[in-house]
Formats: sequence, structure tokens, C-alpha cells
Amino acid sequence: MTTFGNMIGLLIMQARKSKKEGFLSKRELEVMRQVAQGDSTKEIVDVMKLSELTITQYVKSAI
Repeated sequence: MTTFGNMIGLLIMQARKSKKEGFLSKRELEVMRQVAQGDSTKEIVDVMKLSELTITQYVKSAI
């Protein structure tokens, strides 16, 4: 797993452990899981039926 993938994994784990509601939104978590799996932005766009800009914003917001 890449360093970026490791960071994504940590964000996902923190979201699961976080007692604060909304650490990552449901959509941010979905996008970050796909990023951690190695999917490209284009692949995520195709799967989630969202714009490339929206996917990019989710990633920026989560990080």
C-alpha cells in the first residue's frame, strides 16, 4: 500500500473510532475507500455517478 493509501486507511480507521459525529461524511468515506483501493478519479466518477470536481472536493475535504 502506498503512503497515500496508508493515509487513507488511517482516515477511515479514525472515522470509525471517532466519537465526534461526522468526522468524515458518508460520501467522503465512500470516495476514500475507493481511493485506498487504488481506483482513479475517473473510475470513481463512473461508479458513483458524480462529477470529477465533486470527487476531487470529497478527497480534499477528507484529507
